[in-house]
Amino acid sequence: MIPSTIDGVKVTAIGDMAFGGTGYSIKSATIPDGVTSLGNCAFHECAITDITMPASVTSMGPAVFMECPLKNVTFLGDQPSFEQFIPFWEIYNESFKITVMPNAKGFGKPEPYNNETSWNWTLPVPMVCNITLRVSVY
Repeated sequence: MIPSTIDGVKVTAIGDMAFGGTGYSIKSATIPDGVTSLGNCAFHECAITDITMPASVTSMGPAVFMECPLKNVTFLGDQPSFEQFIPFWEIYNESFKITVMPNAKGFGKPEPYNNETSWNWTLPVPMVCNITLRVSVY
């Protein structure tokens, strides 16, 4: 569990490679409300399969979850901004999906939105390819 404060100071960001490269030893993480950004490769090579993003997360660096066996990421708020490569680059799980709240903005939500319960979201990965993610409503 990531603390919401350290020595009385509120945790507002998880830095580049904060938990990355730990050899898959981290199996779960709780991101506290109040964290606004996740850095580049913050959870690279962690064994996390499910994680919930609080509504306070507004930006995510590239490849935040690179080489993680993620099954689901639940976002409690709107789509955060992404820097360069998307945060979900090289996730090794073909059934990976994103779950969002019904009133969430972004995430490739169909326009007009007609209360669909799921859709595909295709994102460009600069100079590499496009990837398609499955998005479901919570």
